[in-house]
Amino acid sequence: MPEGIEPIKVSNETPIYIYIVADRCDKIDEFALKDFSLTSSPDGEGYLGFHKGYNVYIEVISFRKLIEDAKMRNKIFFKKLAIE
Repeated sequence: MPEGIEPIKVSNETPIYIYIVADRCDKIDEFALKDFSLTSSPDGEGYLGFHKGYNVYIEVISFRKLIEDAKMRNKIFFKKLAIE
């Protein structure tokens, strides 16, 4: 480590977040529902959940949904900058 920078402390209890950006298809649905027992998101556009075995939070969304959410989240910011 460079001088003055502390190493990152990680243990078995450190949560990990995994974001999977992929179009929904049969393989993705099988992975999410059967393999990892994820829950369908409230809008039905993806999956989310926690896997105890790997100590990870997983979210699966499509690229289209990622862009739509980003536009909605940043709309007022773009409006204030007059670049809408």
